[in-house]
This record gives sequence, C-alpha cells and structure tokens, in this order.
Amino acid sequence: MFQNPWAWLGLAAIAAPVLVHLLARRPARRIPFPTLRFLPATRLAPIRRGRLTDIGLLVVRVGVILAAVTALAQPDWFPDPSDRAGSPDVARAILVDASWSMSREAVAGGTAAAAANREADALRASATTARVAESPAPAEALTAATNWLRHQPMRRELVLVSDFQTGTIEREDLDATPEGIGVRLLRIDARAPVAPARPDPSASPAVRLLVGASGQRGAEAARRAAESRGAPARGRPDRTVAIVFPDFERRSELLAATRPLDQPWMFDAVNRVARGDQSHLYLDGLTWSAAKNEVRLFPTVAAGSLGSAALIAAAARAASPDPDPAELGATTIADATLRAWERPASDLTPVVGRNPNRFDGRWMWGLALALLALEALVRRTRPSPMPVEMSHERAA
Repeated sequence: MFQNPWAWLGLAAIAAPVLVHLLARRPARRIPFPTLRFLPATRLAPIRRGRLTDIGLLVVRVGVILAAVTALAQPDWFPDPSDRAGSPDVARAILVDASWSMSREAVAGGTAAAAANREADALRASATTARVAESPAPAEALTAATNWLRHQPMRRELVLVSDFQTGTIEREDLDATPEGIGVRLLRIDARAPVAPARPDPSASPAVRLLVGASGQRGAEAARRAAESRGAPARGRPDRTVAIVFPDFERRSELLAATRPLDQPWMFDAVNRVARGDQSHLYLDGLTWSAAKNEVRLFPTVAAGSLGSAALIAAAARAASPDPDPAELGATTIADATLRAWERPASDLTPVVGRNPNRFDGRWMWGLALALLALEALVRRTRPSPMPVEMSHERAA
C-alpha cells in the first residue's frame, strides 16, 4: 500500500543516468602506426560511446533514483502477519461498570461486580492485548478506551460489562466510537435492587475535617450547613475523605507525603467533588492526594467560608455508601436494544498512530543514502582511461 502513488511518476528520472552513460565522451587514444607516419597529423576529437559501459556504476545510480522514488511514494507495508487484514489478533478495551447497582446480588450467585470481573478476566485472556478499566460512569470512560484502541495495529473491540440499568449508556455515546472499532455489550443479570439500610449513627463521619484551632468553630458550622442541605453525615470506615484546610498545622507535612490516587473509588470520589454543586467556590487551587483508604483534599478556601460548606457537601456525597437515587431503579435497557447498538470489529485496520513494526519510507531514504555513498566510492576506485601521449615518429 502506498500513500502517495503519484510519486511513481518520478521513475522517469531513471532515463537521466542512462543518457549520461550513452552521451558521455571519452578522450581518444593516440596510437602510432608505422605506415602512416608520413601523413600530416590531424586534431584528435573525442568519440561518442556506441554502447553502455560501466554497467555497475549505472546500476548503482539507477538504484539511488528507485529508492528515492519509493520513499516519496510513502510505502506502508506489513512484514508481520499479525498486522495484516483478517488477522485473528485483537486488541480489546474492557469497561466494567462499577456503579452502586453492580453491588447487588447476581442471578448466578455472588455480586454482579464479582461476576463482571470474572467476565473481564476471561475477555482479557482471550485477547492479544487488552486493557481493563472500572468506572462508576462507563459513558464517561469511553473516550479514554477508544483513544487507546485507535493506536492498536490489529482488529479492535470495545466491550462494556454492566447490568445496563436505564441511563448507564446511550446510543449517542456509542455512536462517537470511531468506525472500525467493534462494540460488544455484555449484560450481567442482577436481582432487583434493595434500598440501603440507614447508616449506623456510630459510624465514622463522612468527611474528616483537619483544621487549625482557630478554625474549628467555622469548620463545624460549615459541616452543619452541608448536612442541612442533604449531605450525608456518616460514611464508610474503609473509604474516607479528609479535607485539610490552609490553617492546619501539619498541612505542609501532609502535602510533602502525597502520593497518586491508586484505587478506583478514589478517582470516583475526586470526580464527584469536581462535579459537585457550587464547585466554582472551591475548585480554584484545589489539590488532592491518596493515603491508606483515604482521599485528602487540600483547598485554598478557609474553614467556615461558603466554599468550605460546598466542598464538605460534595465530599460527603462522594464518601457516602448510599447510592444515587437513580441506582435504585429496577428498569434496564432491553436486550434487543443492546444488540442493535453492537457492531463487529472490522477486519480493516485504519490505524491513526504509526506502528513501529511497519516497514515505511524511512528505510528507503536510508537505502538511497547508502547507494549514494557507494556511487561515490565506485567513481573514485574505477580505472579511468588514460590517453596515450605519443608523438608521430618522423623519418631520420
């Protein structure tokens, strides 16, 4: 396959070295002949070549032009059989729904989340290369998954494993997936949702407030204001969110000990905080880090401010074990609808990125340069015809 086939017109330039070899002049050799020594000398003129000589040098020069034209044609070849169309190799991006509804009991036993993870492991094992990601909002994770697939030099498939409650995914979300990438929607059957029990009053607070002595009263007032607006008061002991206000004495020490988020729920918590109500009040300068089973938020707003109350409310909802009300719905997307949204992975592989295993024009430019060096070496080392400098002999 050539990306610039018009470059092959440049093969007409091969005629140039052929004409040079045919039209090149060489000096005449002066040869004494005894019976003609009394004839007057005539001017020696160069003679034209009637046939090609220096065939080796000509072949090298033609090879230089051929390599350069091939490079300009931008070849896109696949020496590896796994890169060819119709290859059984497949790259698979697997998205696992990690929303609250997946914590329900699966019809086959265990939780729906555990069943989804088993399916994801099987899909990954059967793929040439695969990437598995969990997300409580699968529709929002589609972009990252498709961006990874776009650069895989083989058949590509996007698989979503979910219970497919209504609203999990929409047709418009899947339509944004590039052509050539297959889409498979794998349902995990789960039993009807059960409303969560009321949290234990003795459970840990939904949010830990780390604040200096002077800001204690303001921080508690902000917490009460957040709870009065419906923010959960209690959270999970294994998943906490801490807010470290600017006046906390050990804030710089905690900042120095920061580490990246390393658990799926942490990313979800930070995402929910960033999308919280009135996020514009506290997002300016907000940073975060991870600790053991805890997300730490470092705002620039002072404890007791309106921004701190909005931040506490958003963090409490992110840390709360209570599901979103939409997760309590019992309706799911129909199987017929899911099948209509699916599409097979295409055998054609229009890869956006460049596969390092491909043989492309860069190698042909290297060959052209190597042939140029060889041509210069041949010209220096080949014997050149030297004229015989002899004068006519004259009679004594």
